Amino acid sequence: MKGNKKNITEKINDALKAMLSKLEIKDLLICISENLSKIADFDSVIIILKEEDTSLISSKIKSNPVKYIDKIKTKNNASIFNVSEADDIKIIKLHNLEGLNKLLIIKHLFYNGEFVCTIKMVLSNDRLDINDDFMQLINVYFEQSILALNNAKSYKLIKEHAMYDELTKIYNRRYLMKLATEELAHETAFTVAMLDIDFFKKINDTYGHLFGDKVIQFIADICKKSMPTGSIVGRYGGEEFLIFLKGIKLDIAFILLDKLRREIEALTFKHNTNEKVKVTISIGFSYKQNINDDLNMLINYADNALYTAKHAGRNCVKSYSK
Repeated sequence: MKGNKKNITEKINDALKAMLSKLEIKDLLICISENLSKIADFDSVIIILKEEDTSLISSKIKSNPVKYIDKIKTKNNASIFNVSEADDIKIIKLHNLEGLNKLLIIKHLFYNGEFVCTIKMVLSNDRLDINDDFMQLINVYFEQSILALNNAKSYKLIKEHAMYDELTKIYNRRYLMKLATEELAHETAFTVAMLDIDFFKKINDTYGHLFGDKVIQFIADICKKSMPTGSIVGRYGGEEFLIFLKGIKLDIAFILLDKLRREIEALTFKHNTNEKVKVTISIGFSYKQNINDDLNMLINYADNALYTAKHAGRNCVKSYSK
């Protein structure tokens, strides 16, 4: 076992070095799966990472590439995470009809008492002695893995705060402008739409700011779901949103935006007094006409068109015309 232990130690050291460069959760899960399969030549390695009501799953089967599955719903299957720190590593003997024996190793990882993930590994019985020396070494890798995963989660939160509006979970103004500037540089067909919730101050004054927040959240969600794939949707400020449509002709942009307007007009919001509240929006939009059109100019044009929509009675879509 001495030579084997040295070999495993070297593999673990290489695996730990590989983890240091991984900040994204997906990259890290793939890295951990690949390295575990190398450390002990596992037949398969499956990692299930818990994230609120979803799971991220990474699986490595023999020499096949790692498969990564993002955001599997687990809200109604919370029992699979019903574990405690008292649940130490489990080693279960498996047998099949051919008489081949395998070992299933299950390890639950915790950080500061909170469950983070489960790692399941299958190993052919004749490949390695699962003894105390091996388990001590593999536990070192598990301990470092949990620290790396916690760092990756912290990095994800920092990124989300830098990119997304806290209330609506769509892009915030700063990141929205950054994305749009990058896209505008290489798009010939580019629409800038500014959306404003009609009489929003009256909604806040009448029903309260919490209700107003719910209206903003709901409209942001509809904007995100209603626009074509590749569109950029963000909160510009207050009750104003910006939508950037790429590769879409002017007449189609109008149809999409008016469909969004009508979808919101058809909604009925329910206040906690059981009063039904109707909400409408006004939209102004501009269209890239020259290669030198810059983003600030197009936003200003869309704002002017929105002003026109407001003075036309609201609840309508207007395009900018010079």
